[in-house]
Amino acid sequence: MLFTKIRFYIVTLLCVMSLSACSSIEDKAHDFIEDIADRPLAIIVLEDTDDKEPAMIAFKLYTKDLRKSFFQFSFLARNGFYKNIPFYRADDDFVAAGDPAFENKTKASPPSLPVEASDNYKHKPSGTLGLGSFKDQYTDGASFYITRGQTDKSKFDGQYTIVGQLIKQTPTTLQNIQKGTKIQDIIIVQ
Repeated sequence: MLFTKIRFYIVTLLCVMSLSACSSIEDKAHDFIEDIADRPLAIIVLEDTDDKEPAMIAFKLYTKDLRKSFFQFSFLARNGFYKNIPFYRADDDFVAAGDPAFENKTKASPPSLPVEASDNYKHKPSGTLGLGSFKDQYTDGASFYITRGQTDKSKFDGQYTIVGQLIKQTPTTLQNIQKGTKIQDIIIVQ
């Protein structure tokens, strides 16, 4: 009994001394966005490298006019559909894109939805979170992209469902995404 109490206090002390070792990725994500009042949010957490804190990108999610797309993206994220998938595309001045079914052909894609384009949401050169398109009129279920670079992306307005906009990131995270960079998780915060 005494040994258990001592061990508990040592573990507690170690947690206090090294919060990163004892907190979950969700706790780190919540700490990352604690100063942001807008909700709902999606936080894309990239794999740890070199024992550093994980890189994170927070997006304000759009819900108006996008009910089906928002709910499907949120449902998939909450159920771990995006865990440990790599970005299959990373163009410096275009997009970084991920799709759970791209490398894992055994992972069934969710049903496609009609593109929910809205005049309220436009592609920005960098930081727009959108859903991939299939045959121009449907999302392809789980595929998503993030715009990057400085070139104008307005020609894509009305052709893709835009689900959010970048509002915060750890330094240079979006620019550092490479083909093969793994997504540790996508966390939805209501």
